[in-house]
Amino acid sequence: MSAKSQLGRIFARLCLGWLAVYGLAACGAVPQPFAPEARSDALKTSLLPPQGSGLWMGGFKGLPEAQAVQVAGTLLATLHAEGIPASAERRNEASLLLDGEAAIEETPDGLRRVDLHWTLRAAGGGPIGEVRVGKALPAEIWERDPRPLEELAVAAARKLAKLVRQEKSSQPPRPALAIWPVDGVSADGQRALARALYQALAEAGVPLAAKDQEPGLILLGDIRLGPEAQGQQPIALRWSLIHPNGETIGTFTQANAIPAGEMNAAWGSLAPAIAAGATEGVVALIQAMGRAAASNTP
Repeated sequence: MSAKSQLGRIFARLCLGWLAVYGLAACGAVPQPFAPEARSDALKTSLLPPQGSGLWMGGFKGLPEAQAVQVAGTLLATLHAEGIPASAERRNEASLLLDGEAAIEETPDGLRRVDLHWTLRAAGGGPIGEVRVGKALPAEIWERDPRPLEELAVAAARKLAKLVRQEKSSQPPRPALAIWPVDGVSADGQRALARALYQALAEAGVPLAAKDQEPGLILLGDIRLGPEAQGQQPIALRWSLIHPNGETIGTFTQANAIPAGEMNAAWGSLAPAIAAGATEGVVALIQAMGRAAASNTP
C-alpha cells in the first residue's frame, strides 16, 4: 500500500470537533477527511483564495458567451498580475464580491459602443465602489478583433485593483499567528509538524508572525497516544487558539485510531495530513472571531 493511500485510510475517519468559545457540535455535519486528496470540492474551496480574502467574480452578463469568457479571463488574469487573488469559482467568507455587466449601443454616427460596468462589494454585501469603462468602434472591429475587449478588461481590472487596495488599507491589520512547539511528539515530529503547519497556514492566507514579531494569536498543540489494542493505537490531537494574554479563542480536536507504531515512523507524509486538518480548524476559529467582532461593532 502506498504512503498516500495509507494516509487516506488512517485519516478517513478523523473527526473535527469544536469544544470551546465558538463551539459547534462534535462530529455530525463537520467535515471529517483531513488528507488533502480526500477532501470534497466544497472543503477544498472553503479556504481559498489561498493568499487571503481575495476577490470573487459572482456574475458577468450582457455579452455573447465567447466574448464574456474572454473579458472575464482577461480581467482575472490582470487582477492576478496586479497582486489581487481573484477567481470566478472559488471564494471564502472574507472574499470581496464582484459583479459585471456589459451594455451595447449603436451610436448615431454608425459606431457600436460597448460599456463594461463592474460593482465591487464587501463580503457582507456593502458597496465598495464601481468601475466603468467603454469604447465606441465600428461594429466589424468588435466582431472580428478581440483586442478592444481585452483592452477594456485590462483597464477595468487596474481600476478595480486600486479599489481593492484602498479597501484593504482601510482595514485594521489581521493579527499574526505564532505556532508553539506541539507537545507529546519527538523533536523530529515537532519540526515536521511546524514546517507543515507553516506551509498550510500560509497557503490558507493566515498571517504568520516572524521570529522578532509580537504575535496577535498563538496556536498550541498537544498529541496524546492511547494504549495499543489489536495493532491499533488511538491518537488525539488537541489544538487551542489563544490570545497572547492567555485568553482562549477556541479549541478543536482531531482523533482516530492509527496503526501501532505509526507515530514512531517518518513524519514526512503524516505531518502534512495533520496540518491540513488543523489549518481548517484554525481558519474556522479566526473567521468566527471576526464575525463575533463585527457583530459587536456599533
